[in-house]
Amino acid sequence: MLAVNKMQLVLYTGPGCDLCDVAYSMVMQAPLNCQIVRRNVRDDLALYHRYGAKIPVLERVDSQAQLSWPFTQNELESFLQ
Repeated sequence: MLAVNKMQLVLYTGPGCDLCDVAYSMVMQAPLNCQIVRRNVRDDLALYHRYGAKIPVLERVDSQAQLSWPFTQNELESFLQ
């Protein structure tokens, strides 16, 4: 049986971030095989300083490319290809 590699993604989020929930939902609707991990920037001081004012931010693990909010579903799907 052939194993299918999932694209690894990190979604930088914060507590009570409604936009982060929207971004997560958009990733879940994308027609690609993705594995997404949510990282709360408040759990890490360095992440908080880097992303605190920018969340949600989506990062591809394979290339470290990042997509910052706001983005459309089309922009997201282009980013994921």
